[in-house]
Formats: sequence, structure tokens, C-alpha cells
Amino acid sequence: MAGYWELPGGKREAGESNAQCLQRELKEELSIYMEPGEYLGCHRYAYPDKTISLSVFLVTQWSGDLHLSVHDRQRWLAPHQFSELQWAPADIAHLPEIERRLSTGS
Repeated sequence: MAGYWELPGGKREAGESNAQCLQRELKEELSIYMEPGEYLGCHRYAYPDKTISLSVFLVTQWSGDLHLSVHDRQRWLAPHQFSELQWAPADIAHLPEIERRLSTGS
């Protein structure tokens, strides 16, 4: 989704759980290691050429030196800044819950 901001992650490989997929993708794309936190749910989104299921976890701790290997840039945001970016359509459904959790600490 060139030009759009996306939550980090990617396509699950055969035999992987959603949490294992997120761990692998963050290692491959950002060179960091993390333990998935709370599972926030799954949302299906139909693009014109495919339908995807996007599972989201809160990640509160990670280790390693962040290094982008696939993406052009990264940005840390406070929850109130989410609306400043143009998000990939599939990610938009998860943003209110992420914002709520990060804003309230719950």
C-alpha cells in the first residue's frame, strides 16, 4: 500500500499463529524482537482485488535497534496524532480501539 501508513506486520505463513507471524514480521521488517501483548481482535477488509484479515496485538515492550529493511520511514505517534496520517483502509477499523487503550492505559 504505497503512500499509506500501516500498522506493522504482514502475511501469516503456513503453521504460524498470529502472534508468531507478528514476531517474525517485526524481526524481518524492523529488526526488533517483541512479545505480543493483549490481542485486540481481528477485522476483515475487502480490497478490490483481495480480502484480508488483520489481527492486532498491543506491543508494549520490544528490544533491538530499530532498522527499516522494507519500509521508507517510521513514526512514533501519540494516540491523538493518528488522524494526522493517511492509513491503509484495512488498518482504520483498529485505530479507535488502539487509541482508547493507549489513552486510558487499559
